[in-house]
Amino acid sequence: MEIKMMRLEELLGYKFSNISLLELALRHRSVGSENNERLEFLGDSVLSFIVSRKLFLEGLKDDEATLTRKRSVLTDRTTLRKVAERLGLKELVMVGDSLQGRTSQKMLADVVEAIIGAVYLDGGVEGAERVISKILFEGDLAAEALERQDWISMVKEWSDQQRVQYRYVTFEEDAEDGKYFQAWLTVGDLTETGTGGTKKEAMASAAKKMMAKLSP
Repeated sequence: MEIKMMRLEELLGYKFSNISLLELALRHRSVGSENNERLEFLGDSVLSFIVSRKLFLEGLKDDEATLTRKRSVLTDRTTLRKVAERLGLKELVMVGDSLQGRTSQKMLADVVEAIIGAVYLDGGVEGAERVISKILFEGDLAAEALERQDWISMVKEWSDQQRVQYRYVTFEEDAEDGKYFQAWLTVGDLTETGTGGTKKEAMASAAKKMMAKLSP
């Protein structure tokens, strides 16, 4: 476990002074009273603040609505689940016997927030900002998240402009390697489908296909 924790610190780009904070961040509430819920509560606020500040400073031409939309998609469960996957948290999170080793997308997203809370307690705003910049903004994850939201927004804007009704219907499906989602998008008389690891991913997939029809 010690080697895995060192690897996690490497992926975070942060070395804990108090490693017990990181260990606590990985403990799901099913383990017992010593769990990560309070760290998750703290990390959620820290993440929102740091992302808000970054967007405010870098998006000088963005209005309030645009900044809010970007922050929402950068901190939602879909994005945090992808962060969790890149950090290998599924193999590190500790769960109680009642869950029989099962982890959900929400659980993994919550662990990411708990880790951010742990980093904040250990290293303050500077440490948390460094970690969030590395796990969220380095590479293509943030760009992918914003693009995902853009497709959904584009369908809404087109439908509003044309005064055409649109509707998403999502289904959760089982697969050998876990669950996935399927989305059906109807715009007027047109229908497209998409799949993804979360509802938003499936909706974005369907929206991207739909926009190819609406704006060829």
